[in-house]
Amino acid sequence: MEISVKRVLNIFANLFSNLREVDGDMPTATAQVLITIAQNPGILQGEVAKKTGIGTSAVNRHVANLCAYSSFRKRDGYGLVAATVDHNDHRAKQLNLTREGHMFVDKLVNLIHPIDLKK
Repeated sequence: MEISVKRVLNIFANLFSNLREVDGDMPTATAQVLITIAQNPGILQGEVAKKTGIGTSAVNRHVANLCAYSSFRKRDGYGLVAATVDHNDHRAKQLNLTREGHMFVDKLVNLIHPIDLKK
């Protein structure tokens, strides 16, 4: 099945609209970090930097904003990601989606490929 350019643009418009629902000013790099975490449950923060090409300190900032409380913004974060201390290296953080994060990513995926993700 071939997808039209108009359909692809509608998908992008819907994706950006959904990202704006979380935060009207959410940087695309924050969304990229979120998707990378969704693709790699338990990924270490340093690995996110390698996979995305975003600098380590910037990834730290994006992750902080994606967690429940953002120390960088000094206010509540998005609550989409949980960062826990890695069992092998206490300096490293393992990243996973929260329940809300899974629901949000499922919503984004359904915009592109509407299926029942709970099967």
